[in-house]
Amino acid sequence: MMRPGSARCWSGGGTYGQWRTKAGGFNTLYAFDPRTEAITRLADCPTVLCRAALAHDTKRDLFVTVASLKGGQVEQPSGMYAYDPQQDAWHRITPTNPMPDLPSTFWMPLCYDSTHGFIGLAGATFQAFRYAP
Repeated sequence: MMRPGSARCWSGGGTYGQWRTKAGGFNTLYAFDPRTEAITRLADCPTVLCRAALAHDTKRDLFVTVASLKGGQVEQPSGMYAYDPQQDAWHRITPTNPMPDLPSTFWMPLCYDSTHGFIGLAGATFQAFRYAP
């Protein structure tokens, strides 16, 4: 993910297959500054970022991800989460319209449009989401 005039950010990782546990290493987030080539660890995400797509809300300067991690020995919570780079903090957000029933393990690809909000792909169906901070 990238904000104009800022560092590039990406999630960390761990041993594949360990994303199901909180200790698996997939909750980490790092920023890379291409000008200085510095890498900075940011606040950990409250859920796993394995295959996550972070979309940038340009109106609020937040990065948003959606994870559905139901059943089957998964210690990570499901939901929609926003990262605030100004505060280096995550918080859970609730869309104004209901989320679709997502598969048991699913990271929703997202993009952001300043007029329509977030557009996500759930299976073969596009979904639009808005939220009120």
